[in-house]
Amino acid sequence: MKKILLMTAALALLASAAFAQGIDLSAVACPGNAGVTSDAGVIDCAGGGALVLLGVFQPAEAISDLGALDGAFRLQANGDLSTAAGFWNSDTGDLGCNPLGLGSSFARPTSGCTGYTNTFTSGSASLYQGSRRGPKLIQLGGTCARPSPLVVAANQKMFGVQIIFDLSTSAEAGGSACQGCTLPVAITWNSGTPQSIAGTPTTALIGPAVFGQTTTANDGANPIYNLIPGTPTKKHTWGQLKSLYR
Repeated sequence: MKKILLMTAALALLASAAFAQGIDLSAVACPGNAGVTSDAGVIDCAGGGALVLLGVFQPAEAISDLGALDGAFRLQANGDLSTAAGFWNSDTGDLGCNPLGLGSSFARPTSGCTGYTNTFTSGSASLYQGSRRGPKLIQLGGTCARPSPLVVAANQKMFGVQIIFDLSTSAEAGGSACQGCTLPVAITWNSGTPQSIAGTPTTALIGPAVFGQTTTANDGANPIYNLIPGTPTKKHTWGQLKSLYR
């Protein structure tokens, strides 16, 4: 009887993982692929490369005309964004030391994301911006959009977005006066909302699917990572990119 119960529990766990809705954020590779991690480790700021985070999602319902994915992320730095942690301050207003340090891409990596649909193919676009929400908090909001509808199934594994931090813009790399690239940070994907081109209501995804929603860099064990929940992406982000295809 004990073996039967254990087997039943294992099968239930496998079923829930196979048919999970939600959003996951990782570094190096997508969930289920070799090298996937929630800790990007100590990044080489002086080397002038990039910190790339990979966002994937599984929609709660079938969507016959997927056109975009809106996203809301939160970044928390272990330092004041107006001074010591200025590199991570991507606020596009006057408060931001480094808005050009934040980038994004709709493209699924050519390796490391096996098993995830290439959602945003040629002709797609992405737009993400930062908005400061506190001395150590930045909200990253935006969208990825495609020019034609895509039919997707409920719980289908989809590639969502690459969030990219350009390390060449750091003071350590000689790119700017923005300090703090080497400070610990945590980035959480708070919500992802698939968008129907026809405007059919869809479910906002606010929980993890199979991996987790937070990725850290420079110090994965640092106690700063008690993140304040974010707010959903503003509705106008999908409209901004949709206008490109009219």
